[in-house]
Amino acid sequence: PIWIWGTGIDWIGPMETDALRTGAKPALNHHFSAKDAELFRTVLASAAFVGIRGPLSKAALDTLDACPPNVRVIGDPGLLLSPAMPAEQPKTEKTIGINWGTTYNRLFGQNEALVEDALVRAAKTWIDAGYRIYLYIVWPSDRSACERLYKKINCPERVTFDRTLYNEQQLIERLCPLTATVNFKLHANLLSLAARVPAVMLGYRFKVFDFAASLGFEQYVISTASPQLDTELVKTVALAEEQRSRIIEQYEAARRQYTPLLLEPFQHGLFV
Repeated sequence: PIWIWGTGIDWIGPMETDALRTGAKPALNHHFSAKDAELFRTVLASAAFVGIRGPLSKAALDTLDACPPNVRVIGDPGLLLSPAMPAEQPKTEKTIGINWGTTYNRLFGQNEALVEDALVRAAKTWIDAGYRIYLYIVWPSDRSACERLYKKINCPERVTFDRTLYNEQQLIERLCPLTATVNFKLHANLLSLAARVPAVMLGYRFKVFDFAASLGFEQYVISTASPQLDTELVKTVALAEEQRSRIIEQYEAARRQYTPLLLEPFQHGLFV
């Protein structure tokens, strides 16, 4: 038996991603052959359970005419992560968290150096406005990239680089006091939201846009190919800070919607 649980399509290019986001049906033949589409149809139709991450994955399958009726959007499995309990945070300086790392240039725009420099400019803008910066990683291979970002910002009195790789609950605890976060890796966004902190997403591949769409957070994802990335980051973080309560309420509503769908195959014994 085959089960598909909370995964999704990836590696679709930025132009096709933008088209799918607007509801169009772009040609995807550069990414998937006719044989690929047939394989999708055969496997998905015969699967015991098909739950995919987000609506853009479903739109891509629809475009390929490879989306049988048993395919449902059930959200990312990370939504099952226990959220932090709401608590009154001590009065501290406002801090922006930045998760940075590497995908070895396999990202929209194909230039991590330009994204890194945009993050430097945005960080300096926040520092000038009185914010502190907290840099963190979620993958060991990201440490050297984050170290480089720390040195480029060159403001050790206002920037903390936490080199430790934490487990999810430890990191959630450290993110809780933050004002907002900017995240490169997809699941860093989930960890931030689980900490009840608004997340601005660096849209480096299709899957990030798919995840954002699953939560209704399209306005909080910015393509790494954007020529005005630093300006968009500053503007979007300001919006996220302003809309903090609404963002967390919307995230909790999405968790309530997707949790029973994510748990369904286990509760119905499909994995026995």
